[in-house]
Formats: sequence, structure tokens, C-alpha cells
Amino acid sequence: METASVGLRLSPPELLELYEANEPIRARLRHNFLVFRRIRAGLKMALANAYDFDPRRDYWRLPERRLLTSYFSRYFHNAFAPAMALRELAFETFRHFDVARGRGDFGEPMRTEQQAEQWRSLCERMLTVSRSLPLLDSYRELRTRWGGQGGERLLERASDVEDLSDFIERMSWAKDPSSNEPAFSKRIVWFPYFGLASIDALPARQQFVYGYYATFASTNAYQGAGSQSFAPILQNNPFEKLLAYAKRWASGETPGDTGFVVLGRNGNETRDCSHHTTVRETAYFLSLPRDAESHRSESARAFLKWHPELVERFALELTKLVPIEDDESPLRMEASGRRGAPVDGSSVDARIEQHMLESLREDVAAMAPIDAAIIFTLLMDDAKIYHDAHQERLDATSARARARASDETNRPATVIASVSIVEVPAEPPRAEEPRLSLPASLQAIATDALGYLRADFHVLLAGPPGTGKTTLAQFVGHAWDRDLETVPSEIPMSEAPVTTVGNSSWSPFHTIGGILPDGASQFKTHSGIFLEPEPGPGEAWSLRRGCIVLDEMNRADLDRCIGELYPLLSGSVAVVHPAGIPRMRTIQRHPRFRVIATVNDATLDDVVFPISEGLARRFLRFELPGATADELRAYLDMGATPESVERRAIVVEAIERFFEKCGKHGKLVDSERGRGDRLPFGCGYFRPLREWMHGRLVLSVEFRERELAEQARVVLITCLRSGARLKGFEAVLTELRESEDLV
Repeated sequence: METASVGLRLSPPELLELYEANEPIRARLRHNFLVFRRIRAGLKMALANAYDFDPRRDYWRLPERRLLTSYFSRYFHNAFAPAMALRELAFETFRHFDVARGRGDFGEPMRTEQQAEQWRSLCERMLTVSRSLPLLDSYRELRTRWGGQGGERLLERASDVEDLSDFIERMSWAKDPSSNEPAFSKRIVWFPYFGLASIDALPARQQFVYGYYATFASTNAYQGAGSQSFAPILQNNPFEKLLAYAKRWASGETPGDTGFVVLGRNGNETRDCSHHTTVRETAYFLSLPRDAESHRSESARAFLKWHPELVERFALELTKLVPIEDDESPLRMEASGRRGAPVDGSSVDARIEQHMLESLREDVAAMAPIDAAIIFTLLMDDAKIYHDAHQERLDATSARARARASDETNRPATVIASVSIVEVPAEPPRAEEPRLSLPASLQAIATDALGYLRADFHVLLAGPPGTGKTTLAQFVGHAWDRDLETVPSEIPMSEAPVTTVGNSSWSPFHTIGGILPDGASQFKTHSGIFLEPEPGPGEAWSLRRGCIVLDEMNRADLDRCIGELYPLLSGSVAVVHPAGIPRMRTIQRHPRFRVIATVNDATLDDVVFPISEGLARRFLRFELPGATADELRAYLDMGATPESVERRAIVVEAIERFFEKCGKHGKLVDSERGRGDRLPFGCGYFRPLREWMHGRLVLSVEFRERELAEQARVVLITCLRSGARLKGFEAVLTELRESEDLV
């Protein structure tokens, strides 16, 4: 029997025993089952209601649809109550503009860069069309419910014509539609209204869009961080094309068999993205009870064949999971409840959820018991794998805490003698090597970035300050240099890759090389940071044999500094001949050379250089978003100590109040994953608060005499002072100082 269970973490009976005794594992299994349900039933729903939709053709190249989507996303997000009134308002508005498009009022469809060039003129044309909208009773009905609630602007104009026209006038002063582009999860709920001939056809369109999104955006990888690299794929490719891949995976093929050749972020160049973690995970859930890329399903089938009593038991347990409630759906098509309003029972989401539940109930009922039992076994095994990984992180954190406590205990002891005080040193403890930890929210991006390095690309990590770009680069570079299959969650600091920081004073001397005096009235050749040290006689110069982390890339004029290396970076040539560097006649490409660069999307000064198209196209760009409240709480929990328990509740409450105040002052930005709004900077700003929570930040006696809640307030404000300079948080800071309800 031992050979039969090869590939599983434990044998099925051991997994069952653990499942019955361990609530965290049961919770994880329920979570993974919901992902399984969304993906399987989502694909089935999308295929049953399919229609031809191409985001580039039907959204990006029609500026009026982009503007209307921004309008509805901004003013009606989470405001579907009364649901029928909002459906009618959206239907009539989009149809009015579709008719104008048919008349030629907006010209021919155009690329997004053309829209930016003509934006003011386009807005004037859209304003003319909006002023001819019919006056709709549905707007007045919505205004009665939502107008002016909470002291914030929403539907304060008397009619739909005035409201939309006011929005277009203000948008005309923006650079282009991209400056107000909503998050994908907010944008996609309005796609069913595009080109809709009758409102009676809306439910089928909504089911198609929801099913599409659920198929590809439900995975743990996408919800963890993979949306940053995968959401552009969902937004730049025909829906039918991606669903066709998913249909093949459901029939037994793997991403390795099918490939996944799609348009990426820029929408102009196709690449095979079958290595994406999101793709692999989606295919895995669609293929169950097969697990085509490992031997686990064969192991489970072989074991269960000899234990029919377990087959019946496991199949029954899977059936019990089918009706569990889904409180974390990746998308709400008609969410309501904004500012405390009651949820409208006519929302389509309840009907969609019930339809998906019934769809999976039928599928499970039609399964052979052995197949249902295998699915349950694999989901339990997944839960065990996750639980072990999570426990390893906790154990490592506890070990470091014990080591710090041991250091305190082993300090030199003071012995009082009759004549003098003698210092008796204890045995000096061995210093623990500093280690770096990778936040769980960055794990999926790290995996995808490593995949791109393996595919012979360089990587650019972009985003607000404090989002972990440098830390992420260290981990990905470490995994690349050691040829690891996965990116670890912890590494010794000494094993980080070669790291340098861009500087405005750089020249080709610093990056490629030059000559230096040798002290004997002669000159010697010097190699720059991108090259291996000077080779021996007869050896060729070469790019580095490993990864280099280039932090703050745009602080150096790289077009001037490494322009001669561009052909090597893109892999278009094997050798270049640099000009004017003695004894450096050629530089060879090295297959292990990779660059992981970082750039901030905001700076405190203007000492930055633009990234040219020639440089940008040699990197795959990943956007790291600012922190959500959930991600910030997870970051603050890293490195817990015994002191953390008392202080954690205070810190969590402080963070919740802080996010509320940021929302009030309009300082939160859209979350691409639809899991709550984000700060415009990352968790790194809150490190002092984390160190205080874990008892490692020790300040003055006067500070320690304050109540813990007041200490948390002071440290939180200290964390945010740099953020205030960066993003205009002065009003939030002022309210934090004066507020009585922060903690």
C-alpha cells in the first residue's frame, strides 16, 4: 500500500483522520472546494451563454464605452438598489451612445494612444451626445435612494443628463481615459451592457461575463497576487479564445499540451504564458479528478481501489461540501449596500450563485463514486500541503523569537563579591544569520517573475514605494542563481543576489567598463557592474553569470550607460563590439545573465530619467499595487513574538480606523482583484508599527508610560509622515492626530 500512495502527502486514511481532527485543514479544504466550484461551474455557465466579445474591439478602441464605464464604476459601484432602476439607466445610456456610434458621431474606432491625442475633441463630441439623452425616471428613483448620503457626492444633479454631462466636462480636463480607468473587477460588471439590443438579454450576458471571470480569476494564485500579471491577459484577449483553452483543459489536456499563446499587457505582442501559476492552477481544478501534471490522482485511485469503504465515505463528504455558502466570490455583478444601505433581494448575484451551486450538484451526482472520492482526496492533500507550508513559516518565526530570547538570557551576568563587582561573561551565543522573509501576498508574482526569467526575459517591478519591489527582486534573483524550481519564503541575507542602485552620475564606465591607472604609470581595464570581472589572457569579456538586481532603475540614464548592451539584453546577438575600451574588444552574452529592475511610480524629487521604448521592451513589467487592509495585517503579523498577542488587537483596530479615514478623504485607489481598496503605497511604510507590535521597537521612558493604544497612534502617525509627503496625506494625518476614535 505504501507504493500505491506515492505522490500524496499522506495516505487517504491519514488524510481523513487529519481532516476530522484539524479545523484549519478543514477550513482550507472548504476554501479550495469553493475555488473548484467557481472554476468548474463558471466555465460551464460561460460556455452555455457564450457570445462574441473582444475587449480590444468592444472596449479599448471605443472611447465612449470607456468613459461610460468609468462613470458607472465611479458613481454606482456597490449601489445596485433598486436593481431594476440601475439596469434600466445603464441599458438606456449605453444604447443611446451605441446609436450615436452607428451614426458616426465618434468617428472610426481608434487605438488608445490616438484617443489620448484627441481626448478633448472626443469629450466635446460625447458631451453633445449626452445632452440628447432622454430624461429617465430610473435616475430619479436611484437619486432618491443614493443622493447625498454620507455627505459625499453621488447623484446630486437633478437628471441623468446633467449628471453624465457634468462628469464628461470634468473628464475632458484629464490627459486621456487611462487617467480614470477603473479596476478590472469594477469595470467588467458593465461589459454586459455593450451593444445590448434588449434588456431581456441582460441576464444571459451577465452569466457569461461572471462565468468567464470566475473561471480565470478564482484561483489562489490570482487572488494572492497573480492578478498583476494575469489581469492584462484577461483584458486584451477575446473571451472566446481564453475559454477555448479552458475547455481543452477540462477535457484532459494540460497547458503544456495546449500552450497559452495570448496578448499581454501592451496588447500588441503574443507570448506563450502557459507557465503562469494562474494558468496551471485553473487547469488543475478543471482537470479533476485527473491531476495530469503529477502522479497524485493515480496514487489515490490505486489506494482507493483496494479500500471501497473509503470510496463511499469520501464521495459522501464531497457531496456535503457542494452547498456550502460562498462568502468570498471574486466578483459581484450587482452588489449593493454602499454606505449601509440594505442589500436588494432582486440582485442577479444570488441567482448566479444558486445556478452555479445546482450546476456543480448535478456534476457531482453524475460522477462515478471513485472520481468523487479522488477529488475529495486531492483537495484534502492540497489542504495538508498548504497547512504544512503555513506551519513551517510559523515555526521559523517562533525559532527566531526563541533565539532572540536566548540572546537576552545569555548576556554577561553580574556577580556581587565582598570587595568588588566582577563581570562573569556567559558563553557568547552564536549569532543568528539575518534572514529575509517574502510576504505571502508577493509569492504568486515571484513565481511568475521566475518563470519569465526561465523563458529568457528580464523583469521590471514597478509600483508605489514600500510595496516590496526590492525584497521581491532579492528572492527571485536568489531562486534564479540557484536554479530553484520555486521561490522560497525565506532566504539568508548573505545569499541575496548582486544588488546595485541606479545613480544619475552613472556613465558607461560604471556599467560596462573603462580604464584606470594601475599605479605604475600604466592603465588597467576595469569591468562595470553588468560584466564579469576582467577575464584571464585569451578569455572573452562576458555579461555576469547570474542575476543582478538593479534598484531604482530610472535614477540612471541607462540609454547612455548600457545602450551598447541592448542587443545582448534582447538576445538578438551573441556578441557586441564596444567602442573605445582598450583590451575589451568583444562582450559575449551569457545564458545565465538576468536583470531584475525596480522603479517607483512616485518620487520625492525629480532626479529620474524616462525609460525609453528601446529599454522598456527588453523587460517584462509587473505592477505591484499598494497595500490593502488584509495585506497590511498579514505584513504586520510577520515575525510575531510573545508580546505581539496583547498589542495585535490594538494595531488591527488602528489600521481599520485608518483605512476608513483614508476612504473618507479619497486617498484609496481601486483594487484590481476586487478585494477592497488599496493605499497608494505599500506595507513597507508600516515597519515601525510592526516592530512596536512585536516588542522590538523600544522608545523613551516617557513614551512607554503612555497607554498602549496611544503608543500605537503615535507610531502609526510616524510611519505615515513620509507617505504624507509622497501622496498628499496631510489631511489624513491631521485627523489622526485629532481623532478620538482611532484606537
